[in-house]
Formats: sequence, C-alpha cells, structure tokens
Amino acid sequence: MNPTLQIILSVILGGSLWEGFKFLYPDLKIFITSRNLAKKTFYSNIDSLLKAANELYGKLESLGKEDFSSLY
Repeated sequence: MNPTLQIILSVILGGSLWEGFKFLYPDLKIFITSRNLAKKTFYSNIDSLLKAANELYGKLESLGKEDFSSLY
C-alpha cells in the first residue's frame, strides 16, 4: 500500500475515533458516576441493616438459651 495513502487513512481514522470518543465520553462519565453513587448508597443502607440483624440474632439467641435451658 502507498505510504502516503496509509498516512492519510490513519489521520482520518484517528480523527474520527477521537471525535467518537469525545461524543460518547459524557454519557460514559454519567453512567460510571451514577453506578458508583448507587453502590455507595446500597452499601451504606445494607450496613445498618446487617448491624440491626446481627443485634436481633444475638437477642433471640440469648432469649432462646434462657428459655430452653431446662431442656438441656
């Protein structure tokens, strides 16, 4: 292939790829940011839920041991 033609094609394709990236970048940035925010919200909510469930389990286990200690 002609070297001049290769240079022209690489400039055209490189420029079009760059413009395509600049066109899609804002949408990708919004998608990634919203996904990270959703993860952060989920983990903060699940943390309090897991702490409450752990406390409830401890109380139920303690009450169960007290109530059924005569069966052992």
